[in-house]
Amino acid sequence: MAAEACNGRFPAIGGILLWMGHDCFPCASNTAIIDFEGNPKPAAIAYGEALGR
Repeated sequence: MAAEACNGRFPAIGGILLWMGHDCFPCASNTAIIDFEGNPKPAAIAYGEALGR
């Protein structure tokens, strides 16, 4: 939701910062959007769709 809102306000807002974009290994649960092997999780795919990519 935040990505879509910021994308709609371009060029006034140039982007947003995602915190914890990758997994730390080994960790049973976390909020990362990319797993340890570099594969996107569903959240990463949804984020890309929100940005129109």
